Amino acid sequence: MSTSFGTPESGWHTAPWAGLTLVVFTLVTGMVFLVDQQHQREIGMAQENARNELQLLSSIVTNELQRSNYQDIDRLLRNWGEHDPHITEVQIITASGFVLGHYQRPGRIYLPRTFETKTQLRYSYRGEGILSMRIDLQPAYNYRDLLAIQLAAVIALIGILLGMVVRSLLHRQRESALQREATMLRERTQELDRFNNALQDEIEQRQRTEMQLFDAKERAEVTLHSIGDAVISTDAAGCIEYLNPMAEKLTGWTRAEAVGRPLTEVFCIVNEQTRDPLENPVERVLRDGGAAGLADHTLLIARDGGEIPIDESAAPISDRQRQIIGVVLVFHDVGHTRRLTSQLTHQATHDSLTGLPNRAEFESRLQQLVESAHPDPRGHAMGYLDMDQFKVVNDTCGHTAGDELLRQFSALLREHVRDSDVVARLGGDEFGILLIHCDPGNAERAMNGLLEKIRKYRFAWEEHSFDVGASIGLVNITSGQQSLSQIMSTADVACYAAKDAGRNRLHIYRSDDDELRQRHTNMQWVSRLRKAIDENRFCLYAQPIVPVGRPGAPIHHEILLRLRDEHDQLVPPNAFIPAAERYNLMPQIDRWVLRAVLGFLRGMTGNCRVAINISGQSLCDADFLRFATGRIDEIGIDPQRICFEITETAAIAHLNLATRFISTLRAKGCSFSLDDFGSGLSSFAYLKNLKVDYLKIDGGFVKDMADDPIGRAMVAAVHVVGQAMGIQTIAEFVETPEILAALAEIGVDYAQGYGIARPLPIEECLPAACCSTG
Repeated sequence: MSTSFGTPESGWHTAPWAGLTLVVFTLVTGMVFLVDQQHQREIGMAQENARNELQLLSSIVTNELQRSNYQDIDRLLRNWGEHDPHITEVQIITASGFVLGHYQRPGRIYLPRTFETKTQLRYSYRGEGILSMRIDLQPAYNYRDLLAIQLAAVIALIGILLGMVVRSLLHRQRESALQREATMLRERTQELDRFNNALQDEIEQRQRTEMQLFDAKERAEVTLHSIGDAVISTDAAGCIEYLNPMAEKLTGWTRAEAVGRPLTEVFCIVNEQTRDPLENPVERVLRDGGAAGLADHTLLIARDGGEIPIDESAAPISDRQRQIIGVVLVFHDVGHTRRLTSQLTHQATHDSLTGLPNRAEFESRLQQLVESAHPDPRGHAMGYLDMDQFKVVNDTCGHTAGDELLRQFSALLREHVRDSDVVARLGGDEFGILLIHCDPGNAERAMNGLLEKIRKYRFAWEEHSFDVGASIGLVNITSGQQSLSQIMSTADVACYAAKDAGRNRLHIYRSDDDELRQRHTNMQWVSRLRKAIDENRFCLYAQPIVPVGRPGAPIHHEILLRLRDEHDQLVPPNAFIPAAERYNLMPQIDRWVLRAVLGFLRGMTGNCRVAINISGQSLCDADFLRFATGRIDEIGIDPQRICFEITETAAIAHLNLATRFISTLRAKGCSFSLDDFGSGLSSFAYLKNLKVDYLKIDGGFVKDMADDPIGRAMVAAVHVVGQAMGIQTIAEFVETPEILAALAEIGVDYAQGYGIARPLPIEECLPAACCSTG
């Protein structure tokens, strides 16, 4: 019974255990299978994660390599490997086998259970390589072994415990394992998400930085392409790295052709005047470490041989450590500026009408010759040329014809001299000629040849034709000449000596020429007279003009001029008046005299009359006529107190102007005296055209009339004509009582001379006269 009972019981127990065993076996088999599947999933997940990380790392590394940031590759691989404990080794190998970066976790020299994944890198058009990553799979195997141990424990426990408990425990254990796995997976997933987000932020930041750098580079490129200056940059060795379009245009080299070449091969500069090569500014910057500029007159020799005047500067390019890593060279074409400067310089130194050098330029070159005459045994020569008939052409045909004559005459002079000689227009119709390295004999022959050329030249204008002619003064420049002003004045004097000798001729200055010495003295008076006018060093004297044989008639006074020199000594008029007339200073002196006399008369009482001498130059000056009438009106004195004396020769030489001058002032109430009457050849013929009040008989007839019948007859003839025309007569140079008695016999109205009274300062003479006639 027990057996039967036992059998079923044994079966009952066997069946469950068999079932349990079967279940356990099934469970164990299933669990083993599940463990294996889980192990395979873990291995696959680890490998998949490794591939994903490798792709992510590949994109980061590629960006760094494209930016040529090789120094950060090792650091990036190390950070990446240390961040993931499963990574044992990461490295980048180029196609040529060069290791760009490598990381290996310390202490893991050889691990049997690892997984290696690789990917291809392409970071430039020629840069290729392989990124490889090796991860440790031992944790996955450890996990599998753990599960196997746990399974063995469960199997052992099932043998002790009830199947349900075993199943429950196994179930709970499996659930617990799954929960742990899920937790680990969630944690790992969250960790990867955080890392991925951080990595994405860094990638976006790098992209923004790259975009900003790209924008800055684009702006710089556009700016360099747009500016008008040429720009070249080089490396620290002086080899070209960049050219902008303007640099390409000026040098003739394209950017592709020039990059990598030494700057000296592309940028060739010489001195514009000497043609000597100049030091390259980039070399100077690299040597000295500071900015550098070009010297003046720099010329760029382009690739095609063209020459371009430039101005430039060069400056160093430094890194953060202040080390020079290159040079930037900026230059631009200054050809237009230099041409404009040259044009302005030419205009400042040349006559605009003839194109010849002007007086300032001529004197500058003459000064150079004076300084170079000492060591040169040949010496030099200067010709001072004055056209003889220019005024005739100008007055007859107008200024247009005069200008054309000056142009043609200038061309004639230029054709006759050598290329090394200098022809300049000194002013008006005056020209200067410098014969360089020319001895006296050759200089004389050259000037005579020029004169012959001028004599043959005729100027044609419309229906007119003119012989022009010229007078030339020649001065040889040797070491004996001391200054430019002496040479100029001597040449001027020699020219006018030629003109006075009959015009259209050459006069050569010689040191023993007394006439030229006198003329030179006159020229020295010019500056002295101008200074005397400025310093008010003229003074007035007066000499009585008394009635002859008419007691009670009014006494006149002729105003005479004196000069106090630099040493306060009185200088008579015959010492300086010729120079003043020669150099056209008489209008200034006449203005001074008229201003001073009228000012003196304004403070005088009485009714004394004064005679004021007027030069021929003032007589022809319309401005002086306006000055005289305006001054008389301004002072407000009675014009009848003023008599103007003009010489007969000046009046006849400028008859129309003299007539207008006389009629204008006589209309205001002034009177006129014709001085030196009888000295001209046609005195009586012109007298009827000159409305004068007095005839002043030439002193040459008066001074000898007591003993010379002809002189007496001339005095009588002038007096008779004057009476017939209602003009009173005045005899000057009355030095003896006999002459005065003879004048009384003839009936001359007034007499003046040392025999009557000597000139006295106006302050001493006129007050007494005015009081006596007042």
